[in-house]
Amino acid sequence: MTLTKAELADLLFEQLGLNKREAKDMVERFFEEVRIALESGDSVKLS
Repeated sequence: MTLTKAELADLLFEQLGLNKREAKDMVERFFEEVRIALESGDSVKLS
């Protein structure tokens, strides 16, 4: 299954009632944290 960042933001908007800007920012921040963890040599498990 493929899910884009835009689709994730739309799900947050629809299901949690965040505004579109908040939802987009939350998704971007999530992926930034994943990137930082991976660059630091940490593992990231998405399940």
